[in-house]
Amino acid sequence: MQERTLIRAIVFLTTVAWVGVVVARGSKLDISLLSSFGVVATIVVALMALFDRFLWRLPVIHRAFSRTHPLVRGTWPGQAISSRRDKPYDGYLVIDQTLSRVSVRLLTETGWSETLASRWGRSDDGNPAIFYIWRRYPGLAGSGPDADEGKLGFIPYGAGVLEICGDSPYVLKGPYWTSEQQMGQMQFEGRDPGLCKSFADAEVLFAGRSIG
Repeated sequence: MQERTLIRAIVFLTTVAWVGVVVARGSKLDISLLSSFGVVATIVVALMALFDRFLWRLPVIHRAFSRTHPLVRGTWPGQAISSRRDKPYDGYLVIDQTLSRVSVRLLTETGWSETLASRWGRSDDGNPAIFYIWRRYPGLAGSGPDADEGKLGFIPYGAGVLEICGDSPYVLKGPYWTSEQQMGQMQFEGRDPGLCKSFADAEVLFAGRSIG
């Protein structure tokens, strides 16, 4: 929705500016020209939406964005280490990405998280990084790595930084913090371009592959 609002604003301001220039020059405002401008604006909006969602990912075009917006869309297997646990636990990071936005979703045996806000930036090492805030929801099973805590989905809110390291194929890693005064580290590698909807789907997709 954010990109649609931006596109509409651009089209509106462009129309106002065009009308202003015509009036300032003392030219007659031809209604037929306005009709043609509307057609052109519609085409531009469609092309902008197509570029934002798909075209920017084409190798020949993506070179211009690779340093600031590396292509990380897909499902990433990996592990997380929590300050409340002695051993790391498995999870899958699902990243949905267009040129204008990015969302991060973590899938584990005990639940999943959704992105509330996110943006691209730079890590302390100068690498591209995703800064995001998320909310966690409990899953249906109680046999996952947090089951012995006695409460499913005990992490309601949190924030994290995902640093994109190296050249493609990338490694994603970084810290996270939660509103339950918990912190930890995550690392993911071995991306599959598909977007899994559940932990079970990811388990099937990566069956036979090692995690971490």
